[in-house]
Amino acid sequence: MRTHLLSPVFLVACLPMLARTVASVRAAGGLRPSHARWGPASVPPRVAGRCRLPAGGFLPITPGRPLADRFVRRVSTAAGGPPPISFQDAAAYERMTGAWSRLVGRDFLDWLAPARGLRWLDVGCGNGVFTGLIADRCAPASVEGIDPEPAQLDYARRRPDSRDARFRVGDAMALPCLPASVDVAAMALVLFYLPDPARGVAQMVRVVAPGGIVCAYNWDLARGGSPLAVLGRAMRRAGVETPTAPSAWAAAEEAVRRLWTDAGLEDVQTRRITVRREFESFEALWEVLQLGASTAPVLRGLSFGKREEIKGYVREQVGLGNGDDGPVTCEASAIAVKGRVKRS
Repeated sequence: MRTHLLSPVFLVACLPMLARTVASVRAAGGLRPSHARWGPASVPPRVAGRCRLPAGGFLPITPGRPLADRFVRRVSTAAGGPPPISFQDAAAYERMTGAWSRLVGRDFLDWLAPARGLRWLDVGCGNGVFTGLIADRCAPASVEGIDPEPAQLDYARRRPDSRDARFRVGDAMALPCLPASVDVAAMALVLFYLPDPARGVAQMVRVVAPGGIVCAYNWDLARGGSPLAVLGRAMRRAGVETPTAPSAWAAAEEAVRRLWTDAGLEDVQTRRITVRREFESFEALWEVLQLGASTAPVLRGLSFGKREEIKGYVREQVGLGNGDDGPVTCEASAIAVKGRVKRS
């Protein structure tokens, strides 16, 4: 019987490659998500079933085993990984995500059907687009927006529809609010960016008064519901990697329902909201797609030829030929969730 052993010569030959890999990871700061500013990374809840990664593949999830055991993090390295997601450009956010969030937010508030005269907290308010909807449609007694990005808050304070709102810098996982100090805490397109979604939900539960509402909506990433999904597919087809949200698993309907129930909330309900946005031409769509927080830094670093290749793939997906410029109708879907804090 022959025994196959690794040759010492082979092992020595591998040492330089191993050293380069370790150095690359160290240069990137180790294996951690790019949104470390929100706090320590979380362990996702135990979810049975299947979960689709943003890249498109399925991960089989066995009951009783945390999703974190099988979730593979993408790491930006000195060897050329994707740049981190950035939310510092509030004007670009308004044109891309803000316009989409406003469409979803209207249906979300109709579904929520809140009473008038409540105290609202918009967690991760960004440039204030959802805060403005609350002020405009819900007749709140007060509304406050919390966000870690000062540039986004500066934009929010200048919005005409949120002139009566208060904004301040804060961390979604350590809210600067007293216990039971608001009636409604909401997160609009935030939860999947938190390294610890469960902690973020627990913070909302802490600051909401008994009987109050804890609610959120997130892009349905598992089923390609993000408005950037069409661009993401085109970039992957062109062999271009983009960063993914640290907790993309938390956008799935089953996962978010479990997060709400595990936080002790009652009457937990979920709903899928689908909206459509009209673009007067393909060029108008392409201009907006290039403003995505996760894709813009990547596209800026590509050659003109590679961007044109991706643009052509996007054109194919929306059903346009080379000589056709639109108009174009695009669709996006979000998972909404709501629950009530137990009364004493």
